[in-house]
This record gives sequence, C-alpha cells and structure tokens, in this order.
Amino acid sequence: MRTAVYLGAPVRPLGWPLAPLLWLALLPAAAAQAVAPAPGFDPLAEALDEVARAHGEGRYELAFEALGRALAEVPEGYDAELLLWQARLSAASGRFEQALEAFERLSTIQRGRSPEVRLEHARALRAAGRSLDAAALLETLLDNYPRCGPARLELADLLLAEGQLPRAEQELERLLAQAPELPRGLVLKARVLSRRGESEGALALLRAQQGRDDAAQSLRAELVEQLLAAGRAREAWLESKPLLAGAPRPRLLELAGAAAIAAGEPLEALAAYSRALANDPAREGALDGLAYLFERAPDVADAIALARARAHPEDARAWQRVLRGRVDAGRGADAFALYESLAENLRADPELKLEAVAALRGAGRLAEGLALVAGLCPDPSTATPHGPRAWYERGLLEFERLDLAAAERCFERAAFGPLEAEALFNRGLLQLRGQRYAEAARSLEAALTKRRDLSAAWLELGHIQRLYLGDRAAAEASYRAYLELVGRDAEIEALLGEAR
Repeated sequence: MRTAVYLGAPVRPLGWPLAPLLWLALLPAAAAQAVAPAPGFDPLAEALDEVARAHGEGRYELAFEALGRALAEVPEGYDAELLLWQARLSAASGRFEQALEAFERLSTIQRGRSPEVRLEHARALRAAGRSLDAAALLETLLDNYPRCGPARLELADLLLAEGQLPRAEQELERLLAQAPELPRGLVLKARVLSRRGESEGALALLRAQQGRDDAAQSLRAELVEQLLAAGRAREAWLESKPLLAGAPRPRLLELAGAAAIAAGEPLEALAAYSRALANDPAREGALDGLAYLFERAPDVADAIALARARAHPEDARAWQRVLRGRVDAGRGADAFALYESLAENLRADPELKLEAVAALRGAGRLAEGLALVAGLCPDPSTATPHGPRAWYERGLLEFERLDLAAAERCFERAAFGPLEAEALFNRGLLQLRGQRYAEAARSLEAALTKRRDLSAAWLELGHIQRLYLGDRAAAEASYRAYLELVGRDAEIEALLGEAR
C-alpha cells in the first residue's frame, strides 16, 4: 500500500478511491491473500514506498532519486501524489521556490486538497519568506476547518514571529482551549510570556512542564534556549543534559553543545557536536560549534572551514571564513593565494575582496593592498554596505605605511556600523601620537559609548587622563573599568594604590 508521510504520521494518500477494507473485499481471493509480490510487479508503488521511506529518514537526495524512477513510469500529471512528493521533498531540502511551484500546480488540479497538504503549502510559503501568503492560507484553512489544531499552532507561531503579539495570543488561547497539554502549544505560551517581559514566568512554566510526555523534547529545548538568552549558562547546560539521552535529533545535540560552550564545558560541547555530525555530516550548526572549539588550533579550524567551503563552492561567505581564519592565524600570503585561486565571480564579491586586502596587509604587500581597496571606498563611506569596513582596512594600510594623517582620515570615514568602536579607538591612538590629548580622550570616550568592553580603550583613556589632562579621579575610574574587564594587571593595580 502506498503511504504518504507527514511529520512522522500517516497521511491519507491522494486520489485513493475506496476505503481500504472495501477495496480488499473487491479483490479476487488470491490477490487479497498475496503478501509480498515479486520486485518489479508494481514499480510505481515500489518507488513511492522508497520515496516515503527515504523522506522519513531525512535522506532527501535518495528520495528524489526514487521519485525520478516513479515519474519515469507514468505521464506527468497522471498521479497527484507524485506532484505532492515533489513539493514535499523540495520543501524539506530547502528548495522552497520549487516546492511552491509544485504546490500551486497541485492546487489547480485538486481543489479538495487535504488540510495536511494545505498546511505543508503554508509552511513552504513561510520558509520562502512569504509570511502574508502563508497566514492567508492558514486562515482560509481554519475558516473551513476551525478545529484544525496543527494549522492554528502554525498560525500562532507565525504571528508571534512577525511580532503580532495580541493576535498570536488570541490564536494560542483558542489552541490551548482545544488541546491544553500540547507541548508545542505550551512552548508558544512560554515564548509569549517572554516576549511580554515575563521571563521568570516563562521559565517557571517550562520547568513545571518537564515531567510531561514530550517525545520531541520541545519543552526542554525551549527551557534551555530561554536560559541561554537570559545569560544563565550553567543552568542551561544542566538542563540540556537530558537532551543527550537516547538518540536525539541533531538540532537538540547542537543546542546542548551551545549550552556546554556557554558554560565553559568544551569537552561536553565536543561530544554533542560530534554526535550531531555522526547523524548528519552536513549540519551547519554542528560545524560552526566545532570550528569555535578548535579556534585555538588554527590548522584544524582551517581544515573544517575549507571542507565547508568546498561543499558549497558558490557560497562566498564560506570562502570568507577560510580567508579570515588564515589572516587571523598570521597566514596572509596563504590567504591571498587562496583568494586568487577562486572563481572570478567569487573574487568580485566585495567582502571577499576585503579579506584579500587584509591578507595583503598581513603579508606586508601594502601597495597591492591599497590598490585593491581603493575601488571599494565610496564617498560617503555609508553609500555601500561594505564602505565603512573598506575605509577601515585602508586606514590600517595607511598606518602600516606610516602615513598617519591619511590613516586618521580613513578611520574617521570608517566610524559607522560594526567597526565603529574600533575606528574611533584607532583615531584616538593617532591623535594621541600627534599629542592632541583632549581630542584623543574624546575619541576614546566615543569608542567606549559604542563598546563598553573595549578594555584597551579604557587603559589608554586612563593614561591620557592621568599623564596629560591631570584628571586623577577620571583616570582612576578608567583604570578600574579596565581591571573589571581584564582581571589582574599588576602595573595598573600599583597605579591605583598610588592614587589612594
């Protein structure tokens, strides 16, 4: 019997004309008694059975191969179930535009689609970034089938993700009235509480539900995530340990790994990420976790990043991670050689070009670096997303060339976006070098308004206040802020003792 699979539960096969028992009653006795027909007797059914089996195991490429064999047996459009599998497999493997095309074709040939199929269509729309269309489809489904819990759950989750808190609460209230013990419904209730600023109430709700039957461990996973968000890393790690029992899903293993890293338990994190990769070698979260763990071992980190980039050769961001890792490890020449070996379209990517500029600077090839970065520096600097960083890299090159005035102008233009604090800090150091002490202090103070954890800025600011501006009280405050970030520093502790 051909069976479609939907989230681990059987779905009524499309186009099934008769109830199974009635169908069997109409078969000849010999056919009804047949248990295992010979291979090749019904190749379409056999291929679809393999599609369902591979889909259930998460082996989507294998499922696509089996689906191709099924499609080779009958004309296109002959069986709506084939079209459904095309949509389902495309969505499961992240090919959302293909999935939506198949769902739309299915809707034109089969008006009476089941709620399960409509729900899968809505999820594909949402995954493709079409939240309004997904919500409209879910609302239509609920208009016709008001007690469809899965659809109401999906709608509440979508509304919450879109920031429509009152409507999300309304849908969630109706859902929990219908299914008060539904784990995913309780997860959403905890998220609503957290979104309303009632984080302790959310945690209390989740802790109270830990004894509930929850095969997917969604309640515990949410508890761990909320503890991590609250900065309670040790609690999150302790609560994550039950996620490792049995044969957990890779996502739960990644969550346990993240909690272990946050709690300072790298070996626990390594074990969790390794198990996740054993289940699914392409898990991005697990690869990210291992790369973080091995950041003190540059060769291992480089090998991991390179493997990921080779697995996705058109992903510029993957190659960017390889280049940045080599530059950070002091391998500027190797990084630039790798950049030059990339395809032309990748070398044209602005972020990759900036990594190449950093690589040239690390290799001491300053003139080449300036030539490459010049075309990436817009005026004004914010005219392009990469503009501030381009000016920042140019400032570093000018500093290396000892053109301090040019370097200061570059850092002024770089003082926007993620590198704003660093640009202001560098500008302050150049002003200090030029004996413009009051300007330098203002630049460092501006840097610290953007990043309070920039310990070097506190230290330099303290020196300026003590040595050049004569403000011992301000200097003492800056030194204390510095020590709070770095811990012990005998020289600064001695200066503070002097001040007392």
